Parts: sequence; C-alpha cells; structure tokens
Amino acid sequence: MAPRLAALAAGAALAVSLGGTAHASPAPAADAQGNQAGQLLVSKKGILTVLRADTGAVVRTYPKAYDGHWSPDGKRIVFSDATNYDGRIGVMNADGSGATMLPVPRVESTPDWSPDGKWVTYRACVNEWSPWVCDIYRIKATAPFGKPIKITNATGDPSGLCAGYEADYYGDAQWAPRGPFLAVMHGCYDSWRERRYPEVINVETGKVVGRGQFAGQEPSWSPDGNWIAWTETSQLDGFGTPCVRISTADMKGSYRLTGCNTGDYQTGRWPVWSPDGSRVAWLRGFPTTKMAILTSSAKPGSPRTLIARGYMPIYDWR
Repeated sequence: MAPRLAALAAGAALAVSLGGTAHASPAPAADAQGNQAGQLLVSKKGILTVLRADTGAVVRTYPKAYDGHWSPDGKRIVFSDATNYDGRIGVMNADGSGATMLPVPRVESTPDWSPDGKWVTYRACVNEWSPWVCDIYRIKATAPFGKPIKITNATGDPSGLCAGYEADYYGDAQWAPRGPFLAVMHGCYDSWRERRYPEVINVETGKVVGRGQFAGQEPSWSPDGNWIAWTETSQLDGFGTPCVRISTADMKGSYRLTGCNTGDYQTGRWPVWSPDGSRVAWLRGFPTTKMAILTSSAKPGSPRTLIARGYMPIYDWR
C-alpha cells in the first residue's frame, strides 16, 4: 500500500507543477437513453465506431474513418482516412459531416487534439522505407493551417538515451488535458534489439519532463491530468504480454492495474479513462482474436465488467 500512497502524493503535487489545480471531474450527464457511462470511440474491422460505454451498443459508425479522437468540446473528431488508407488525416463534425483533410504528409499513428482544440498532433516518418525514424508534429486544426511544426527530434544516428542504436523514433502521442505536455512512446532501435520508454515531453521545447523505466506505449491521460494509463509489455522491447500500468504525470510513481500474464482479466491494451476519471477501459485477451472491452475502477483488484466483443483498438471515452 505504501508505494501506491507515495504515487498518489506525487500525482497531487504534479498538478501544480504542470500548471493547474487538481480537481475531481464531474460525472457525465445521462443522455436521452439514460446512459450515464458515456461513449467509447473504437474501431471494428477498420471502421471508426461509437459505442455506449455501459452496454456496448453501437451508436454511430464512420465508414470513411478508421481511428480518431474527439475534440475537447466533443463537437469534432480528428481521424485517419479509410478511403484508401494512404495515411491522410482530417477533421470532421461529430455527426460525420464537414470533413476537411489536413495538409500533412503520410501519417503513421493516431492523431490527437491540443487541450484548446486549436492544434492536432500526429506522427510521421522520414519516408516509408525508414519506419524507425519517426517524429511527432503538430498543425493547426482549422484553416489557414500553416506548416507542420516538428516537436521531437528522432535521428538515424542517435545519442543520449538511444546511443549505440541505429535509430530512435517517437509514437503514440497524446496531449495532456491542460498545459503544453505530451505523453509519448520513445523507442530505440537497431536490427537486433529494441527498447521502448514512456515519456512526458514539453510541446513547446521538446524537453523531457519525465520518463518511466517500464516498456510503455499507447498512453491515455486522466481528465484531471494527474495520471496516465499505459499499455505496458512484459518485455522491454515492446513485445511480450501486454498489461495496463497507471503512472503519475511526472513518471515518478506507478502501479499495475492488470497483471502481465495470460489470465482472462489480466492482460490489457489501449487503455482509456472515463470522463469522470474514476474508471479505465481496455481490451483484454490480446493477442487472441476474441477481443473484449472491459471497464474497471482505476484500482487493482476492483470489479471488472465485460461490455462488448470484437472491437480494437479503443481510442477515446467521453
């Protein structure tokens, strides 16, 4: 219990250092169907889909999009184009209308929004033949878009953290709910080994604010910005059995929400926080083909509820 209490204290202190005050997010209001759990943005067979978070019932599908995130106000979605899967990203209204493609090169991972909804972040690689030299960029979400701005600085001849490797790369960027901070996966790679680090970086400077020593990827910020849920893998190279780890925003404290073993409820990928910050959803059973979405209190050993099958990954919850 003591390590977890220390992690809680670290998270509360970080709320001030990252430019905000810790607070409890309000519970989501019930919709017309009495759904108070909110909605999940997921993918099924490459199609972006909205589900009820309480029952798993399909609310809406977007046939021309295959991944995405809701804007902070919930009125828009940034998405990847599923028309021909050429790596383009765009912005559309939440009802699927008014889609506008952003003037960016081929994108290699899920785009995300800045807290004010003015910017979109994404990952792009040097070219399709250099998949391990990839950086995080941002571009304005509305016209005039201007030129993309590079946030990170991956290289084919890395020093520092990745010294001795052939290249480093970044991915899985998600913007914090307040302040200029991104949670990212920073990888070191060469032809016979790989290492992945979970990091928090400053969007304006590219400086690392915190780094974990577990193999973390696919981050999701809690609504108050104090916590990050990660997919952790049992091997430091990003392979092995996946599970869910919760860290403080400064990466100084963490605990496992699920175990990295093959138990039915113990594996997990693509965690996302509920709108009120009290629960986490993730996929269990990976890498088997029978995927399931689970919801849980963000505490180890808490009750878990199976709500849907056949969806992967999970992108967002609102």
